[in-house]
Amino acid sequence: MKVLILNQGSISAEDQEVIKPFLKSRKHKIVGCIAHQRPQKSIGRKLKENIKKGRGGFVMVMGAEFLINKITPEKKTTETPESFFGQHHIPVLRTKRLYTADKKRCSKEVSDFVKETGAEATLLVGYGGIIKKPFITLNKGKVLSYHFGNMRKYRGTPPAFWELYNGEKEMGVTVQLVSTGIDCGIPVKEKSLKFRPHETFFSAEKLYTENSRRMMYEAVEHISSPKFLAKKISRYGPIYSQPGLKQWFKQTTKDLLISVSYKRKNRISAKNTKIPV
Repeated sequence: MKVLILNQGSISAEDQEVIKPFLKSRKHKIVGCIAHQRPQKSIGRKLKENIKKGRGGFVMVMGAEFLINKITPEKKTTETPESFFGQHHIPVLRTKRLYTADKKRCSKEVSDFVKETGAEATLLVGYGGIIKKPFITLNKGKVLSYHFGNMRKYRGTPPAFWELYNGEKEMGVTVQLVSTGIDCGIPVKEKSLKFRPHETFFSAEKLYTENSRRMMYEAVEHISSPKFLAKKISRYGPIYSQPGLKQWFKQTTKDLLISVSYKRKNRISAKNTKIPV
């Protein structure tokens, strides 16, 4: 199957892991990438908007992530689509507009690019925008995206937060055929991940990203099969949004206690471990 990648203009290390199986495959081929440069809101604007909406918890999340990244910076390999896909001779269309001004059609350059590449499906990798009907129609209904949650119980954001907050023992990971709306598509590939005893909101990100890398390729395998039958979910779960101040404080306190306890157990275990002479 010939597939396109829809990306926001930056290929992260995790994005690369999702893409790698396609670069090695003889069966499914990436024929192009659309780098959609969506307008990005400044941190100041995000803060003002979320405070106005009463999402003090989300403001704290943003602040905590900023501090953690400053204190414990990790090496994150990020490339432009032109650089990454250029190594594999894959064309890239960089655009600021997926749609026409009235949103009723895809822009001419996007429509032409999809047709010229002969793409049979588009994969959302490193893309967080809501997909509108014209783009789904252009791709004949075959637009795949990740949803880090079980759509029967948890839709919306942020990934893993509400599952942990509600005391769930596991979370879902889904690759869906996108429909108009929020996380109400057709699941193609699903997986349940059990939370570890020391799981926190921040540690869960590693859990679901590392365990979902190959799922996009497996989903393409499914939809390319003549035997594939799309089955809609009979009842979708509620849509969750960013936590409020009380909810964020409650979960952060819980996460902090779990982290302290886990580190303490590791220190005691290390002390009791005898090194053979």
